[in-house]
Amino acid sequence: MPIEPLPSANIFFPNYFAHYFLQSLEAVMGKNGIAGALKAANLAHLINHYPLDNHERGFDTDDFSMLNAGLETLIGRRLGRGFARRAGRHMLENHFAAITNTQPIILTALQAVPLNIRLKLIMPRITQHIVGQQSASTTTIDDDGRYFVVNVEKCPVCWGRKANNSRGTGAYEPICAAIVGMYEGALYYISKGKKYRVLETACLAQGATHCRFQIEKKPFA
Repeated sequence: MPIEPLPSANIFFPNYFAHYFLQSLEAVMGKNGIAGALKAANLAHLINHYPLDNHERGFDTDDFSMLNAGLETLIGRRLGRGFARRAGRHMLENHFAAITNTQPIILTALQAVPLNIRLKLIMPRITQHIVGQQSASTTTIDDDGRYFVVNVEKCPVCWGRKANNSRGTGAYEPICAAIVGMYEGALYYISKGKKYRVLETACLAQGATHCRFQIEKKPFA
């Protein structure tokens, strides 16, 4: 059964962002899987008709949030968030230059810079294109030495949603797995295959004032 529509955010982000996320979700779920998720999210009109790959601001934040909720409705919270994370990672690993609007010559030049400096230089750009321009909100990046800490005032993944007890522990967990995957994919791409731990430590859906993402600066693999 489709979920109830969320209140309209009236915050629009570029079509290409939704285009590549849906393509990536199809890559990890298959056509039948994404069709089921779109139906569950009351977005059946997008089946085989993804937004165009352009910079027009035509995709509403509440639709992106509904899509992520639809995944959880279709296959459960743990699996739904798992696929959202995999799709986010696939999206940035395979379409980094297009999504971050970074010219190939800049990417080539960055490869000559030591990795720790490279990450410090590129993190603001990654964050701007993953959550900054999409959420039309205040987004900050702090560097505490060991971690980059990203705070997002209005998150497109959890807009209008409430975290639920997904493990029966009484813990209402952060739900923005797609953003976690996007950071993982972006860092994998920019580091040429290294893996970084990314953790959402606070979520608007939990009642927090921001979604907060903690990104370790040193790769674990």
